[in-house]
Amino acid sequence: DDLADVRLIREQVDRCRQILNQMATDVGAGVGESWVTRSARAWISAAAEGLPGQERLEISVGANEEVVGPRPALAQALRSLLRNALQSSIAPVQVRLVGERLEVHDAGAGMSTEVLARAGEPFFTTKSPGEGLGLGLYLSRAVITQLGGGLELTSRHGEGTVAVLVLPAAAIRHSRADV
Repeated sequence: DDLADVRLIREQVDRCRQILNQMATDVGAGVGESWVTRSARAWISAAAEGLPGQERLEISVGANEEVVGPRPALAQALRSLLRNALQSSIAPVQVRLVGERLEVHDAGAGMSTEVLARAGEPFFTTKSPGEGLGLGLYLSRAVITQLGGGLELTSRHGEGTVAVLVLPAAAIRHSRADV
C-alpha cells in the first residue's frame, strides 16, 4: 500500500531528525560541558539502562576505575555500541576496560569484510527496516573523535564483533589498587 509506505518514510525521517538534533545537542554540549568523574561501572551501567537484554552484559572493570568526561556524550557513544552488541548476540556481551580502551565483545554473526568496511557510514545498516537507521556507529565515532579518542571495529563473519572506544588518556583514572 503506497499510503503505508509514505507513512513509514515520514516516520523514519522524523525519527532521524530527532536523533540528529539530539546528537548535535549532545556533541555541542560535550565539547563545552564540564567534565565529571564517575566510576567506570556506573558509566557503563547508565549507558545500558533500559536496553533490551542489558542483563546479559558482563562488565569487567576495576572497582576503582573512573571515567572523566562529558557524561551525556560519552554515555551516548557507548550506548550505541551496547545496543548493537545486545541486538546481534543472544550470548552474554563482554564489556571490558583495558587501559584507555573500552571493549564491547559480542558473540553474534559478525560482519563480512564488505560490511565491516562500510560500518560507521551514515545511514548504512544491515538491520531490518524499523530496527535502526544506520547512525549509531557513525555518531559514536563522531562524539568520541571530537573528544580526542577513536572507535575501532574488528569482526569476522560467524565469529562476532569487537567494538572499541579508544578514550582520551585524560578520560580514564586508575587507582593504584587497579594498576
